[in-house]
Amino acid sequence: MALNNITQRNPVPNEDGRVLDLVLTNCTTLEVSNSSNIISKIDRKHPPLLITVPELIPHFLKPARSPRHNFFKANYDLILAHLKEINWSKQFDKCQNVNEMTAVFYCILNDTVERYVPISRPKRSGFPSWFSKSLIKIILEKESKRKKFMKYKNPRDRLEYELLRERSKKIIDACLQNYKKRVEDNIIRNPKCFWNFIKDRRGGETTIPAEMTLDDQTANTGTKIAELFAKHFSSVFSNIILPDSLESTVHGLPYLSKIKFGEQEIKRAIKKLDIFKGAGPDEIPPIFVKRCGPTLALPLSILFNRSLHDGVFPELWKKAKIVPVYKKGDNKDIKNYRPISILSCIPKLFESLVCPIVTRHLESQISEYQHGFRKGRSVQTNLVSFMSYLSKEIDRRQQVDSIYMDFSSAFDKVCHSRLIHKLRGSGVGGTLLEWFKSYLAKRLQFVVLNGHISHEYVACSGVPQGSHLGPVLFSVFINDISSSVNHCKYSLFADDFKIFKTVSSNNDVELIQADLDGINMWCELNGMIINTNKSYHIKYTKKKVQLQSSYKLQSDTLQEVKEIRDLGVIMDTQLKFKVHMDTIVKQAARMLGFLKRNTKGFVSPQTKIMLYNSLVRSKLEFASVVWSPQYTAPSQRLERLQRSFTRYLAYHTSGISHKATYDLRLKHFKMISLHNRRIILDLTFLKKLISGQIACSELLDKINFKVPYRYPRNPITNILVEPIGRTNALKHSSLSRMCSEYNRFSASIKDFDIFHDSSTSLKKKLTAHFCS
Repeated sequence: MALNNITQRNPVPNEDGRVLDLVLTNCTTLEVSNSSNIISKIDRKHPPLLITVPELIPHFLKPARSPRHNFFKANYDLILAHLKEINWSKQFDKCQNVNEMTAVFYCILNDTVERYVPISRPKRSGFPSWFSKSLIKIILEKESKRKKFMKYKNPRDRLEYELLRERSKKIIDACLQNYKKRVEDNIIRNPKCFWNFIKDRRGGETTIPAEMTLDDQTANTGTKIAELFAKHFSSVFSNIILPDSLESTVHGLPYLSKIKFGEQEIKRAIKKLDIFKGAGPDEIPPIFVKRCGPTLALPLSILFNRSLHDGVFPELWKKAKIVPVYKKGDNKDIKNYRPISILSCIPKLFESLVCPIVTRHLESQISEYQHGFRKGRSVQTNLVSFMSYLSKEIDRRQQVDSIYMDFSSAFDKVCHSRLIHKLRGSGVGGTLLEWFKSYLAKRLQFVVLNGHISHEYVACSGVPQGSHLGPVLFSVFINDISSSVNHCKYSLFADDFKIFKTVSSNNDVELIQADLDGINMWCELNGMIINTNKSYHIKYTKKKVQLQSSYKLQSDTLQEVKEIRDLGVIMDTQLKFKVHMDTIVKQAARMLGFLKRNTKGFVSPQTKIMLYNSLVRSKLEFASVVWSPQYTAPSQRLERLQRSFTRYLAYHTSGISHKATYDLRLKHFKMISLHNRRIILDLTFLKKLISGQIACSELLDKINFKVPYRYPRNPITNILVEPIGRTNALKHSSLSRMCSEYNRFSASIKDFDIFHDSSTSLKKKLTAHFCS
């Protein structure tokens, strides 16, 4: 069912409480209910069903097509020659502030674009993009002959129509094969080709419905729908100005007040731009900036340094283009979409220069339990740290209560005055602090929906999403939430926040509640809102008799659950991860079916393997260091998907039979089993942790080494200490499993040294060992 992307939609049981009649469909909005209109004798095993089928041909919003500049066909030799003749210092001398300088700069750029960049007028065609001009001509001629025959019934017209029909079929097959070959040849260099191919196969350019609703309002035109999106997205901002509660002190902290960039630094940053990214609100794409980098580095250095010197971020660089992206639920409900912010290329370039300097200054002050937006930290470090604590406590027959909290629109609720106060307390001052004030203030946004544009609105709170500085500023803002957690342990990944504590008595429950009250007070002080409907309480334990507890947040009792999604991994109370493995198997099976259906006609097996690795295997291996299966049965269930793929690959490839054994198929296609790949990922994680590539001292402290009392005569084996556990929760926990695997492979693989080998060398040795 998952391979074919179908689900069972019948929830109606019979008199025995069982569902025997299955309704299988790939339509997510199809509804099945018990029918009250009886038209035959009722079988108690099979109740009558009413199946409501929605409109099968959905109506989507048509894009507004307008002429635009084609920067890929511009004459950059003439553009560079023109820009070299401009005396930028003379142009900027007439300006009184950086806003006027930015306006002059864009005036010159826009004039250059109008002169030397051609305009393309996109035309909507009713034919797929892979149709050639000659094929379209034949199809139109065929349709003309068909209409003529239907009108006059002339046998000669019928004969001509049939000849054109046969000819068009042959050309369609040839065009499709040539298109698939182009897609396959370019899929590694340019993956966009494959997704454009998939878009053509699905037969649509947009998935935005032609009619959408927001509460009791309905819109059915592009502009009105864009206005409703703007209304919804602007409603999440908070215009409350919170006063500073304390005086900022920077005693003993380094002080950062001035930043300056040279022309060479800007040139190096320009070289890193991705030319395939789109343009922002200023309509200047990265390809133009990169191709004109040698001449634009000088004026940009003048603008950037003047902005930092005056402590003013130019108004033209504060605009953001917002594109709605569907999340889940009813696609006609505007509340089921999230905003994606698209900024202009030049201000993002500016931020990419400022961000590393500010990050280095603030890094030492960010809590060690914050794993988001930090070098050497990731989802895996967050979850492995949490798992290490849980497995140890469960092995001690203890119960761990954990509270998962969800902040409502956290990045959009950041109070600017409080953020500036916290930056000042972190040692940012002088003109740089004034620059941050200007950077945050009066940022404009507007929604763009298939070419339809809404009015502009002001983002009066929050940090700019899609920017380089936004994550750093949010980390500074939420960092002092740790001051409200005095009794529990806690973990952060950006705005994903959880607290946890071993509970052995009602006193521990009261301590957790006290920390929740403290977090609630922090939210009131900082203008943040916790969504109690999406905040949960879970008990991690294997005890049969659990200590009953309940917790309140903002006067609402938190719901207790048995499973919860934590950073993409579904955690259960006993850390068995059965629900998580069931979920990823279904998701990967759907994606494997998608791959099989849409790669028909692809010849090279390497192309299919590359797509399988990126679309299917990635789902089966995400954060596997956390949940790697303990037993053979779940491991084989995961392996079954790769078995199916290699069988499909062998069936469509010469040189090996699809009836060959799984090991032979893996060897033929130079692939490794998922079980062995999980071992490679475990040992690579351990290598990075020991070598410092993963910067998590909390995990490093838990790895112990065997140190002999005297120098042994024989080589030392089993260097890493494997924790002795009472239960499988500790024996098979992430770090215990890694230490055990390293001790085993260091004895069986020659010259296998996790302390000397690089990560790449380690992977090569393990890969060679498993492929031999």
